[in-house]
Amino acid sequence: MAIIATVIAYILGTLASMALIALIVACAALIMSASLMCWHHRLQSQAKGDILLSKAATSRMSSQLTTTNPTASPVLPPTRTQPSSIPQPAPDPDLCVTGHQIRSTDLNAQNSNIIYHSQEGNMEQAHKAVRNMRAQGNKPKLVAYGCFLNACAKAGQVKLAEQCLEYMKEDSIELNTICCCTMINVYASAGDVDKAEECFKSMVACEGEIVPNTSAYNALIKACARVHHIERAEAWFEHMKVNGVEPNVVTFTTLINACAKTRDAERAERWLSEMSKHNVEANLMTYNTVIDACAKEADIEKAELCLQRMRKEGVPPDIVTYNSMINACGKAGDVERAAQWLQTMIQDGLEPCNVSFSTCIGACVKIGDMAAANRWLTKMFDCGVELSAVNYNTLIHSGIKAGDFEFSERLLHHTISKNIRIEPITYRAFVHALAKADQPEKAEQWLDQMIAEHGLKLITTDDMFGPVISAFCNRQNSKAILKWIEKMKQWNIPITQSIYTKAIKTLQRTSNNKWARELCEEMNRSFPPAEVLEVQHASRQIPHTRYDRCA
Repeated sequence: MAIIATVIAYILGTLASMALIALIVACAALIMSASLMCWHHRLQSQAKGDILLSKAATSRMSSQLTTTNPTASPVLPPTRTQPSSIPQPAPDPDLCVTGHQIRSTDLNAQNSNIIYHSQEGNMEQAHKAVRNMRAQGNKPKLVAYGCFLNACAKAGQVKLAEQCLEYMKEDSIELNTICCCTMINVYASAGDVDKAEECFKSMVACEGEIVPNTSAYNALIKACARVHHIERAEAWFEHMKVNGVEPNVVTFTTLINACAKTRDAERAERWLSEMSKHNVEANLMTYNTVIDACAKEADIEKAELCLQRMRKEGVPPDIVTYNSMINACGKAGDVERAAQWLQTMIQDGLEPCNVSFSTCIGACVKIGDMAAANRWLTKMFDCGVELSAVNYNTLIHSGIKAGDFEFSERLLHHTISKNIRIEPITYRAFVHALAKADQPEKAEQWLDQMIAEHGLKLITTDDMFGPVISAFCNRQNSKAILKWIEKMKQWNIPITQSIYTKAIKTLQRTSNNKWARELCEEMNRSFPPAEVLEVQHASRQIPHTRYDRCA
């Protein structure tokens, strides 16, 4: 076009005196031609980019559908659509190239919405998105159903997972191996072995369309192991071998874990040896599971042999390994050995956690070696390791049981300084123990601390006050007795006849007859006369003279 315009301009310029006009026309033609060429080139580039992006998205979704991990959640990229009532996920920056986002239909957007809510664990919204899509006459894709089913498995919602399968059948969506494995995992998490086996058998009944793989067998073995049906799990392992499906490290670790739960260390070791026959290398989790099985049986020798084998195979132990060793020694009552393993952990450059220290300290307390318990407690504080509230409560109870009130008191003071909340039942046990040990002043101190920390809402009877008052009765401390009885009245805590009787007798012995007589009158008003005749008789012997308030 530019060439033609130039030729015409030249002819006009030579034939007439309109050369200037011809030049202007030629320039305009050149500008129009350049604009058209740029516009055409831009359209071609945009179309090419859209094709490449579509292929990338398709490849990405295909790879997620064919993955062998039954718990993996396929990802469908969120797309830009016209505004609708369904909330749309944020665009995926990985699928945006040169500022252009993948174009999609409303159907893709609805599938993306199901996937987004499923991955977020929002089961209510995900289920709502499925129902809305089907109500509009659209069928969710397999990838969307797979994501929703996987979310049901993670949330342990069996009924919702079964509803998802019904939707898939109604929409004529053919199940694949991943969906079936996910469904078996759903039943495994619920401990329903029968339904897990039924789902597995339905895979076999498909006659080659869905072939049970290693993941399917692993899910079924997990279901049996979860409810401690170790023989049933082993039977499915044999079924696996007969059908030519190779087990992997997950298969053996699941079987070993089942043995650990049933405290069968010998069986766990046998399965560890079986792994080498199938050329499967044990990993850290496998060895830790075997050592844990030995620890539960307090079999230190087997646990140490397993650790030696672990190191020989080039698998370095971690904190969990050492904690299991300390636990094994603790259960066997071998405190020195437990302390050695804790020290070895530190020497290997691993930082002991709260489980490490609490297990070692608990082992010391268990055999009554409170000196060692206090040493490791000091070491724990020096390392800056803090136990959980549960661990502190447990150790305080252990100290009380061992009769070492200083150990328990040390822990209580530490928890107060660190604002760690101790359970009322722990305070109750400590107050009772101190009162029983004839230490009413300390019992009073910790009763005050409990009230300051938890208030009176948990104290509705004399259960906390009775032992303290009784301890002060043994000490014949009339002032403290009257103080706590007065507090019980102020806090509307019912005073039992037993407390009245002990207090009255103590006041009589300490010559506080006025207060003894007043308590007698209160008891007469609170209890039927027939129940207090003996006490009334004793009160009549008190001369009606004025007594000063007990000092």
